Amino acid sequence: MDDVGVNHSELGGADLKKYDVAPIVKDVFLASNIDEKIKKVLCIGCGFGQEVMLFKEKGYEATGITYCKEDIKNAKKILELNILEADMHDLPIEDNSFDLVFVRQVFEHSLSPYIVLSEISRVTKNGFYVVIFLPHIYEWSMHDRHIMIPTKYQLECLALKFNLILSDHLIDISSVHRKWNSYVYIFKKEEKIK
Repeated sequence: MDDVGVNHSELGGADLKKYDVAPIVKDVFLASNIDEKIKKVLCIGCGFGQEVMLFKEKGYEATGITYCKEDIKNAKKILELNILEADMHDLPIEDNSFDLVFVRQVFEHSLSPYIVLSEISRVTKNGFYVVIFLPHIYEWSMHDRHIMIPTKYQLECLALKFNLILSDHLIDISSVHRKWNSYVYIFKKEEKIK
């Protein structure tokens, strides 16, 4: 079990390769019209690297971070990926390094959403994107390690402090992918908000 209470090893051995997030990522990109200039992607809370693998297969330069040593071991052993061990509250990454920061089902485990958004904004290049997946609010009690699931308004206001502008639409992927009861928020980092 990792530090946020998820036992990824239950998926077992080669089955990790079958844990497919491709349809979700594809739907997010299709629905959002994200800029085609994206080259470098950071996956925060990437588990054993399923998103990292997907982005790499699509030709992106992708980096993954996780707090779980077991996931790092599985990523290396099964998917042949090198995942960084890091805390989302203190990213060991240079400023303005990524075109896209992808945060799936991990933000709600943050002890300080303010610090996490500050770090996410710091490593995102101006004019590029942050995608945050959050579970539906009714899932709050389903996981004892969910610390906070912000409302759209709360997340939008907090993100503005770090020049992250919420896109005009919210994607609810639960109607397409029943096992992923999530909302997807897409932000664009602006140089300076007036």
